Amino acid sequence: MPPGPLSLVPPVGCADLDLVDGLLDGMATGVPWAAQVGHVLVPLARGVALVTLEGCDIEPGRNLAGEPRDSVRFRRHRPVAVLPEVSADALLLRGALMRSVQICAAAEQALKLSIGYTTTRKQFGKPLASFQAVQHQIAGAASKLAAARILLDAAYDALQSGDAGREIAASRINACLAGGECASVAHQVHGAMGYAWEYDLHRHTSAIQAWRAEFGPLAYWSERLGRQATAASSNDLWQFITS
Repeated sequence: MPPGPLSLVPPVGCADLDLVDGLLDGMATGVPWAAQVGHVLVPLARGVALVTLEGCDIEPGRNLAGEPRDSVRFRRHRPVAVLPEVSADALLLRGALMRSVQICAAAEQALKLSIGYTTTRKQFGKPLASFQAVQHQIAGAASKLAAARILLDAAYDALQSGDAGREIAASRINACLAGGECASVAHQVHGAMGYAWEYDLHRHTSAIQAWRAEFGPLAYWSERLGRQATAASSNDLWQFITS
């Protein structure tokens, strides 16, 4: 591995890339922190390329959370190495799992801010946290987040032992659902305060929405898990669903 920071390009951002005669040509989009890193891993139709960004044209861009997501133009660029044994899907799975962990962490921070706010903000002479409706909203979001974290642990355990496609898809789905729920509840209980630029909540909720869209949105992973379920034999279907 080369020294210094390394970025990973989502497969959807590499659709316009071609590797011909060992040279990379085309545009990669949505490259995280391209201007700040020295090398990137680029998924190709066959294998994965490790590429230096030295000499490439970089067009700056940002995602919903304001994080750099740049476009990189390769002009007959020779990769440092090509790894034919690594598939683009393997990078997609690991990227989705990585973003799922980040979503859950941001969702946890959003709930912490919500709990702190509702215990100090008063309405009708009582803290917001004393109202049953508010308690139910936060408890419901927290339960979805707890379930998502359990599935993340299961996905990492499966990844260490071999094929983890089903577990990663399930964890990704639940992380997206829990993240969306936590962001929604957090803004509901905060009211207008949640949209103030000086308040930290938007840093977490905007990141949740941005990361939900990267490495495959919720609909993609739901369809993928559904295809895996329908492909399972009838004898193993119940085991597939419950495990």
